[in-house]
Amino acid sequence: MPAPDRRRPTPREDPPRRSVEDWQRARIMRAASLVAEQHDYREATVARIVSRAGISRRTFYELFADRDACFAAILDGIVAVARRELRAAVDPHACWLEQVRAATGTLLALLDGDRGAARICTEHAASAGGGLRSARDGALAELARAAASTSAGERAPAVCALATELAVWGAAEQLRLALAAGRPRSLTALQPTLLAPIVLPRLGADAAQRELERAVPAGGSRERRRPGAASDVFALPRIRMTRRTVEVLRAAGEHPGASGRELADAAGINDQGQISKLLARLEASGLVAQDGAGRPKWSAKAWCLTAHGRAVLDSIGEPPAFV
Repeated sequence: MPAPDRRRPTPREDPPRRSVEDWQRARIMRAASLVAEQHDYREATVARIVSRAGISRRTFYELFADRDACFAAILDGIVAVARRELRAAVDPHACWLEQVRAATGTLLALLDGDRGAARICTEHAASAGGGLRSARDGALAELARAAASTSAGERAPAVCALATELAVWGAAEQLRLALAAGRPRSLTALQPTLLAPIVLPRLGADAAQRELERAVPAGGSRERRRPGAASDVFALPRIRMTRRTVEVLRAAGEHPGASGRELADAAGINDQGQISKLLARLEASGLVAQDGAGRPKWSAKAWCLTAHGRAVLDSIGEPPAFV
């Protein structure tokens, strides 16, 4: 029978290095979020982050100045998403109370979707100094100004605006304490407690009390992402994803059934021992597998991507959920 028609992989003359770096950056940020969810600020170290991400320490410092810079990038991503979602969720023609309700519900649902990011925005940022705390303060100041603004046709005394801004900062502190103490099952369920102090200076004690007694609408909270879930491609695999590793995965995806030597040529690896070790690690991580269908036993090993390998390869260049 004629041999299968397979095109020999050719080396990439200009590998898309930027997309690999973007993927590594996103992978580190996802791992940092997972570590931040499970550890306090002091214990959420770079060592834990790179171990969780499967990225070398050298790669981490090529992409981020330090741990706080990584956390600040996560916080910036949340702020960017929050701006988009608030524009979609808040009706500019609604009364001030309805706008604030919609805004707080949207923000809490966003943080509910990633508890690690929520802890970075509250607990970790409060414990940090420098850029991370400044980023947190800037985001809170923006939120406080938005909450203190009036909707069309409404006017509020300056003292009410100032009190509302202070109440927003107080609500952020309540959220930090709640996460630090008990990590509530649903952050959205905290909305009445957080919203009442914001409503108090503008609408009075009766309105604030009504907010405390108001039931949170069902379905307002997002389903939380479980750390290490199999569907989370950034949590897989336990292997360092270098540029060369990604190139081997790409070659295996584009040329299923290629031999180790052919994959080495495509990835620009000259050492046969190096490609053998790399393929063994990728196979142990569940990213590639040997495909012997239609090949004689004495022939070279044929390699192909697994489903996990395809998922990881497809994720390259994709940002974390909060970007």
